[in-house]
Amino acid sequence: MHEEFLFPTPVWWTDLNINLSDLLKTIYNIRDNHETQVRSNVGGYQSQDFDGDYLLSCDDALGELAHGVLTFGEQCYTRFASSATRVKLANMWININNGPHYNQVHTHPGAVLSGAFYVKAPEGAGRIVFHRDHASAFNYASVGTMEDFATGQEDAAFMYNQFSYPPVENRLIMFPAWLPHSVETGEHEEERISISYNLVPVKVDNNISYGKLKQRYAM
Repeated sequence: MHEEFLFPTPVWWTDLNINLSDLLKTIYNIRDNHETQVRSNVGGYQSQDFDGDYLLSCDDALGELAHGVLTFGEQCYTRFASSATRVKLANMWININNGPHYNQVHTHPGAVLSGAFYVKAPEGAGRIVFHRDHASAFNYASVGTMEDFATGQEDAAFMYNQFSYPPVENRLIMFPAWLPHSVETGEHEEERISISYNLVPVKVDNNISYGKLKQRYAM
């Protein structure tokens, strides 16, 4: 039997070496001087967006993080094998949550790569959860392939409806911006702090046209 996995979805992560103490000072200063925004977050604090180009010009810990995000993003984007575009750091923002706070399922329209960097991750903090698209999840459940859950058996990995990653301090996680994701509630009393971001595609050559779709064939 030959088995091939078509249309896989990658998730990348790496550990950085950012000075978290210095970064926390910047974060708390922003929180104390800027009101919270409400988007996918339910409770907690979410800062305004900060421009990527501006952050890359900063010589503080936030600027160091911006460079780390862009460098890792460029590395991940090579997996797209795109000769027509590169990636640019569009924006970053701060998230501060306590135990009952969470983020609803959402995507990041307009971006190609998104992710989070964990600044403070107390024990029991909410995990980031990635979700299968609704259509395939509905189909798998409808034909009975997810009945193993009811009998205590483990689903096959490629059948998972969702998959989660715990927050780890100084860890950077990156994923395609169209991948639905959410953040769970936690059992922590201390603040869970992360910094989210978007990377957008930028044309390498404005004379390159789009619209042709390559058809793939099995041999």
